[in-house]
Amino acid sequence: MVLPLQKPMGYPTPLAQPVSGPLRLQQPTIPLRPLERPPVPVRLSVRRDQDGWAVYSADGQKVAGPFATEFEASDISTAMGEMLGSAPISEYQKMGGSLKYQEPTEFKIEGRPVPEPKEIKSNGLLDPIKEMGTSILDFFIEKSEGADSLLTTSPQYEFWDNWQKHYNTIQTVDQKMRDKVKNTPVSPLAEGPIDIAVEIFGGDMGYPAWRLRKDLENIGKVESDYKHEVAFDNKPERSFWQIHPDTAMDALENASALFGQKFEDHFGKRYGGYKGLKKKSWKEIQQLLLDDRELAAAFAAIKVVRTFED
Repeated sequence: MVLPLQKPMGYPTPLAQPVSGPLRLQQPTIPLRPLERPPVPVRLSVRRDQDGWAVYSADGQKVAGPFATEFEASDISTAMGEMLGSAPISEYQKMGGSLKYQEPTEFKIEGRPVPEPKEIKSNGLLDPIKEMGTSILDFFIEKSEGADSLLTTSPQYEFWDNWQKHYNTIQTVDQKMRDKVKNTPVSPLAEGPIDIAVEIFGGDMGYPAWRLRKDLENIGKVESDYKHEVAFDNKPERSFWQIHPDTAMDALENASALFGQKFEDHFGKRYGGYKGLKKKSWKEIQQLLLDDRELAAAFAAIKVVRTFED
C-alpha cells in the first residue's frame, strides 16, 4: 500500500508573491476653489464735461476734476495710476476728492464773440499749480485716506530763455510779463488750434509734445494776452501767437520736411497742403494767419520746434 506523501515537519509555507507595478499612494483630497484673478490696474481716461476736463474710470465713474485744461487732467490721471495701481476705484476717488480747486476766471477777447460762461476756464484750477503751465507732477498730492502722499517730478521746463532768444528778441522779461504767464487764461478759441498743432508737430526734431503744448499756451499769453490778433500799430504780426509773415514764409522755404503727412491730412483740402501754401504771396499768408487760427498755431509750432532748445 502506497501511503500519501506528507510534508515534513517545519517545511516553510510559501510567501505570497508581491504585486507587480508601481506602488500607489493614496492622495489627499483637496477641495477645489475658484481661481482668483490677479489685480488689474484701474484704467483711467480724460474727457471734457460741462464743467471742464475730468478723470474717469473705464466704467464711467468720475475720479477727479474738473480741471481747466486737458494737460492738467492727464498729469493727474498719470500720477494717480502710478501711485495707486490696482487699488479699488474708491481709493482713486478719495484721492481725487482731496485735490483743491479754484473757481475759473472770466476774460474777454476784443473783436471776438465771448464764449458762454461755462466754457470760460482759467489756466490753473489746481492750487498752487499756476506757474508757467507747471504740472501736478511737480508737487505733493495731499495724503488721502488709504493712500500715501506722492512726490514725483516732471522734466525740467524753462520758457523765458527760449522765448526771448528765439521768438521775441525785443521785449524784456519783467515781473509784469511773468505775471501774464501765471494769471492769463488760455482762450477757448486757442485750445483747439493748439491741440491740432501739438498732434501734427509734437515730437518733430526731437521736441517733446508736452513742451510744445506749454510753449504755445505761454506764447499766446505773453504775445497777445489772448485778446488781440492784429499787432499794435498794425505791425505785420498776426494771430494770438503774433506770427510774422516772414516767419511763415521762411518755414515754407527752408523747413519743408516738417510739413509731413499729418499736415497734409489736415490742411491739404483747405489750401492744397504745403505746395499750395508755398504758392501764396506774403500778403495772402498774412491774411491766412489772421483768418485761420489752426494754421497760425501750426506756424507757431514750427517756429518752436525749429528754434527752441529742449
